Amino acid sequence: MRKLGWGVGILLGGLLGGMLTAPEWLPGLIHREAQHWAEGTRHRLVIGSIQVGIFPVRVRIREVRLYEADGQTPVLGFEELEGHLALHSGLHPFPVIDELTLTHPVVHLVRNPAGAWNLASLAGPATGGGGFPLLVENFRIVRGEGTVWDQGSNTHHDIRHLQFDLPQLSSRLRDKDAWLSPSLRAEVDGASLALKARIRPFAAELRGEGELSVQGLDLTYWLSPWSVSPSALSTRFAFRGPSWGALQGELSGLRLSVPQVGGTVAGLETRWQGVQLSARRVDYAGGQVNFGTVRLTGHDGQIHPVGLSEAAFPPLLLSGIEGTVEKLAWPVSAQTPLALSLALQVGAQGHLQMAGPVDLAAHAVHLAVTARHLDLRVIQPWLTRYAQIRLERGQLSLAGVLDGTFASPQTWQGRYRGRGQADDLALREGRHGQLLWRSKTLFVQGEANLNPLRLRLDQVALSDFYARLHLLPDATLNWVNLLNSPPVSAPESRGAPPPGEAVPVPSGGAPVAARAAVVIRKITLQGGTIHYRDDYVHPPYEANLTRLGGEIEGLSSAENTTARLELRGRVHEAPLLIEGQINPLAQNLFLDMTAQVTGMDLTQFSPYSDKYVGYDIERGKLSFDAHYSVRNHDLQATNHLVLNELTFGKPVASPGITRFPVALAVALLQDPQGRITMNLPIAGSLDDPQFSVGGVLARTLVQALEKAVESPFSLLGKWLKTPGRTLSWMPLPPGQATLGPTQIATLTQLAQTLRTHPAAQLEIEGCAAADVDGPSLQQALLHKAVEAARFRAPDLPVTPASTWPAAEYAHWLAVAYESAHFPKPRNRVGADKTLSVPEMEKLMLTNLPVTKGHLELLAQQRAYAVQNWLTRTGQIPEARLFIVRDAPEDATLGKEVPRARVDFILH
Repeated sequence: MRKLGWGVGILLGGLLGGMLTAPEWLPGLIHREAQHWAEGTRHRLVIGSIQVGIFPVRVRIREVRLYEADGQTPVLGFEELEGHLALHSGLHPFPVIDELTLTHPVVHLVRNPAGAWNLASLAGPATGGGGFPLLVENFRIVRGEGTVWDQGSNTHHDIRHLQFDLPQLSSRLRDKDAWLSPSLRAEVDGASLALKARIRPFAAELRGEGELSVQGLDLTYWLSPWSVSPSALSTRFAFRGPSWGALQGELSGLRLSVPQVGGTVAGLETRWQGVQLSARRVDYAGGQVNFGTVRLTGHDGQIHPVGLSEAAFPPLLLSGIEGTVEKLAWPVSAQTPLALSLALQVGAQGHLQMAGPVDLAAHAVHLAVTARHLDLRVIQPWLTRYAQIRLERGQLSLAGVLDGTFASPQTWQGRYRGRGQADDLALREGRHGQLLWRSKTLFVQGEANLNPLRLRLDQVALSDFYARLHLLPDATLNWVNLLNSPPVSAPESRGAPPPGEAVPVPSGGAPVAARAAVVIRKITLQGGTIHYRDDYVHPPYEANLTRLGGEIEGLSSAENTTARLELRGRVHEAPLLIEGQINPLAQNLFLDMTAQVTGMDLTQFSPYSDKYVGYDIERGKLSFDAHYSVRNHDLQATNHLVLNELTFGKPVASPGITRFPVALAVALLQDPQGRITMNLPIAGSLDDPQFSVGGVLARTLVQALEKAVESPFSLLGKWLKTPGRTLSWMPLPPGQATLGPTQIATLTQLAQTLRTHPAAQLEIEGCAAADVDGPSLQQALLHKAVEAARFRAPDLPVTPASTWPAAEYAHWLAVAYESAHFPKPRNRVGADKTLSVPEMEKLMLTNLPVTKGHLELLAQQRAYAVQNWLTRTGQIPEARLFIVRDAPEDATLGKEVPRARVDFILH
């Protein structure tokens, strides 16, 4: 026993000696073991100092740094680790750490693209055994820091000012069901995080619960490219599970508060104030997070089109924002689409509601949309892309269903089915601010597909509308000039996509534009006004089409389809009817329609009359029945015009006008009731920028007037229904001024024409020619000489020589021959030779030459014969008939016109 006692004494003495000398040898042991461990993990360890105290037992380790194998890349470290150890013989027969404080630890966590963490190599292989019982009281971490770098996503996170407190930590078996109460505060990426919890980490079933709050949370990573102000998150949590890798739990009272969020979407700059997301319960199990119902509220917000000043478009205010998202889960489940509901007030009068499923897995939405009085000016950015048009005002109301897919910005597609109505709509020209369009209501019902654009509308109703059409000085229409030039598309290497497919996006370029497909079953118009101004003529021409109403059925952009058109209205208070078939939406314009106007005031066409005729229109009415046909961009038109009491006023100065007697043309064209009936064809190409229907119609009318003046009797022949017959001249027998049956028939028609055109006046000119009238005139002179010889005999009646018997004629011819003073043939004895009747006639004709005076007299006799017949028999006032001499030769008369005639000239 004495030996045993000495042995125990020596052992206790050795232990006591070892404890008393521990401050000398224990730091070195700890240092060697730590270095050995670091070498085993291929890291470099630097320890500043290790201090060990006995009374009380304490260990202090300072300035520890652990580096990667390169010796330069830091992994972790701390400024100081200090622990106080107490040995309790009674209650705790094992080491108890009264206080353990880790000061200013720094950890650099890196996750490589394969998903492995850099600190994984520091954990040694798992060993069996029950472990060493340990009790730690008051474990603290002070001023902790760290960085986290995820190389796979190239994201960085910073941890600053970490404070961690754990009142007690025990690894005894009997304490496995004890609750731990850690608390943590830190700044993570600038956000202040606070955590209070109760956990059972060593029990057979892990359990925990607590509260988490985050102030100044940066949501930019999740909501990029939106701008989000620092936000606040608060929630309670609870979890349980057999291991840390198989936990399930829940969040309750989850609330995310965002003071302000803003961004730009599709040309609209949006800002939201006081946004809150909340969820009563969020469940987590098996890697799946179910958010249940998430509620959205917002105090106010605003929308403003990008690129517009606040003077042109004040920010559109949003308020009363409320919404819910049901069945929200992460990862996204293809079997459970979200149920979205959103309502808000837009501006002072607008309201918007949307509700329906949102399939995040399929990137699709199906929303019932209801909107009232939304400010349409927000679409100005899209409108500016296509035209120089400013949307001055307008309110939109909707009731329908919106289906859409949004896999990417380039391939998004949408379809809206339902009703829409634009109220109080007004458009202005973007450069000069002139009003282009105004309507009280524009109602549509049907379906619209976006990207590519396709419209299938069952009904369009337009009421109380106004449109301004302006033909500019360069003969182009104002609406066409407002369209922006389309962007140059990259050359296509393949054929165009089938209808309905997404438009391909060329590399580095904008999407290739596809032509919109449009089908509109019925358009109803009511109370329309169209103001037309033509600056191609000077002075400008303006016209108003009012009270426009009617229907268009079957409108489509498809080729080989036509729509039925029926419109009624008034143009300058004259009734207007337009009917026919049209297809203005097809690539190859088609039009086949008729237009009828009754009693339109002609004075409005004075600008055209000034330009093409050179006279103002003083009065008159126009009625017309026109047929227009457009095929392959070529216009063919017929215009049946009736001008009633057309009266031209004073001439006006108009360059390039060839003056002609307009009054005569009108007088010739008018019937006895003062009407002018004309058929004017029009033809031309719509691709010609100088083509103008109004201008062509005016020029065609001028040509008709000119033709009436140039060939008046051809026109009169048409009035008399004698086509091919002319009344500009009348033939007479050679050498005579007497009127036979043929001449009387002609004069009868001429008298009828003059009576039906009381404003026309007639000039009469007799014509005679020596080569035609000479022989007959000589024969007439011979007969007059014979008749004069007989007249000198007493008691003989005066009768024409052509009626005498041959013997009597021969007797009196011989008497006249003997009394004639010209050389006569002699016989051998020198006396006058006896001649036969033909020989005497030949000699007398030879010595009776036709002079200019004879011809002028014959011409004058012919003119007077016509004048006398027209005044006495034809009942034409003599004041309308004028005998003229030496009138200008009519260049239209051909060589076949006889030279023995009477010419007629109308004026």
